[in-house]
Amino acid sequence: MLLQKEVSDEAVHIKSYSKGKIILNIGEYSGCIFLTKNQLQKINSDLSFKTLTIEILDKISVNQPEIIVIGTGSSHKIMDLVLIKHLNDQGIALEAMASRQACHTYEVLAHDRRKVNALIFA
Repeated sequence: MLLQKEVSDEAVHIKSYSKGKIILNIGEYSGCIFLTKNQLQKINSDLSFKTLTIEILDKISVNQPEIIVIGTGSSHKIMDLVLIKHLNDQGIALEAMASRQACHTYEVLAHDRRKVNALIFA
């Protein structure tokens, strides 16, 4: 069996997640991170899963990704159906899951060169 080291050409990628902390290849973050096109984008530091609105989702979907992954924190939380429907009507899938799973899902989709954005709450 031939094994090959996988090399990622993405500028920013997630290395690990633990409760309250997301470690990227460029540093350690607490709070919330927003990733798009394999780049870390600045967001409002007061943002929380409970305060997500249609306006915020519109801002994080401005580049028309295929899918937006929301990391809800250390445990899974249910996403408001109005928010899901709003993006689905634009042809954008929205998936909410615990942040550990969201980190993994984002990395897999980004590696497969899918148009994916991620909003992950530590």
